[in-house]
Amino acid sequence: MPARPFSRNELQRIVSTSPITTNFRHLLPISKRTLKKNPAEGGDVKAAPAKDRIKWWNVVPGDQVRVMGDKKMPVREVLAVNKVSNRVFLQSDKKVRPRQNPSKNIHYSGVQLFLGNYSFPKPSGETESVPYVAVFARRLGTSEPRWEDGRWIWERFAVATTPRLPSWSQGVQERIPIPWPEPPKPPQMDHTQYDTPEDVVAEVTYVPSPVPDHPSPRLAAGNLTKKCADDYVRMLRADIPYDQTAFPGELLLTRELSNPHSRTKKRIRYLSAKARQRDMLKQYIDEELKNLNGRTRREARAEATFRWRTRIEEDRKAELKRRWVERGQEARLQRKRLRQSKKLEKEKKRLRDLVLTSAKNQVLP
Repeated sequence: MPARPFSRNELQRIVSTSPITTNFRHLLPISKRTLKKNPAEGGDVKAAPAKDRIKWWNVVPGDQVRVMGDKKMPVREVLAVNKVSNRVFLQSDKKVRPRQNPSKNIHYSGVQLFLGNYSFPKPSGETESVPYVAVFARRLGTSEPRWEDGRWIWERFAVATTPRLPSWSQGVQERIPIPWPEPPKPPQMDHTQYDTPEDVVAEVTYVPSPVPDHPSPRLAAGNLTKKCADDYVRMLRADIPYDQTAFPGELLLTRELSNPHSRTKKRIRYLSAKARQRDMLKQYIDEELKNLNGRTRREARAEATFRWRTRIEEDRKAELKRRWVERGQEARLQRKRLRQSKKLEKEKKRLRDLVLTSAKNQVLP
């Protein structure tokens, strides 16, 4: 099955700030039309040919690198990468305006990973000690990639360094492991009164369904025995080790996990309600026909139908009120009335306790 072509939405999000590699869609060719209408983010960066793009990225956001050829050799942090153009966006040391982008893009081959500061021995004939020297990786090596937890994982290490380490000798390649940048830890938020208490979180709200003493014929056909059911309940209670092959599944899951608002169940409830209404109408008609009292059978049927419709309307109003109470509207109305009464009482108390200051326009009654 051919791969899906590179879309315009993917091109707009091609500048990545994640160090994780989950796919290799950046290796797919991009049409000139797509590239023209959707330029990549982060500046005027063009897409590199598909054959020249890097598959396994060893420089990821969060790494400390330096730019080759920079005399000052400042260590910069990688902010983002563009895997389509093989560009690395670094933190700039220049002061920029607040609305400008504080990053500069360098080609992947123009940066070196920072390994750390190493101590070198004293040169011959000198008495002063050599300070710690920053060491960078000149050549990288990787292990065999493997797929774990929905992403590709491999180890990276430095085969050659600049400057050369004192422990290096001819014919011996010391592999210096380079750890991957750790993701930033989420900030620890202080507990507030809106957080759920620990006892509520630890509360057990699920109780397994009771095992029936006499299983249904369908369950009995599956070789379900009373001892098997008892063992399954003991497994749920952690009395004995759990064995998945000992029991096909929990009982009564169809009733617990099925949707009560499905179309089929709604239709069943609707048909059962209509059947009850028809039975009620037949009962009202039979009662009226037993005692005609000088009425015709047609008039008796009309009166029975009127009583039946009145009963249906009363039942409907009672059902609406029951739902209104279950939704908490009654309690909400009571709280609202209580607040209004308290507010009115407070206003009356404020007027009773009102004291007017002496003034020319104030006259005692």
